Parts: sequence; C-alpha cells; structure tokens
Amino acid sequence: MITARVGETVSLALPESPGSGYEWQLTSTLPVVSVEFFPSGSIPGSVGERVFTVEVTTAGRHELLAALIRPWETAVRDIRTFVVEAI
Repeated sequence: MITARVGETVSLALPESPGSGYEWQLTSTLPVVSVEFFPSGSIPGSVGERVFTVEVTTAGRHELLAALIRPWETAVRDIRTFVVEAI
C-alpha cells in the first residue's frame, strides 16, 4: 500500500522489455499525468522501466491495475495491483 496526500503525485516503475512486444497498461481511478519509458541501455528494444505517474485528487482508497500485454493479443502475461491510500 502506498500512502499519499491529496495533491501529491505517485509514480510506479515496472520492468518492461519492448523487444518482446509486451507493454504495461494501467487502469486507475486516479488521473494518469505521465507515462514514460526509461531504457537501461542504448540498444533499441533494450529492457528498462515503464513509469506511470498518477495525481492523487481525492481522499480514500484507490486501486491501480497494471497489465502486461501485447496490444494485438487479448491474453495478459502479468497483472499487478497497487493500492494508494490518499489522506
């Protein structure tokens, strides 16, 4: 569980390998303010981190669901749930 105050932003960093075709997609009750990819190397398709930043706009418990999928497929390879408790 992540605790944050209303008005703050929260960032989630997830490992991703673009060369595999899989990418993280986030479903959130909080607004997503940015999505960035930071490769760990200089070779195209290198592994790295996908970073989602959400803005905490309302108090309460918010669930963020990250799914690792290939956009052209329906199967989900991995799924992760994060909880933000906003005060």
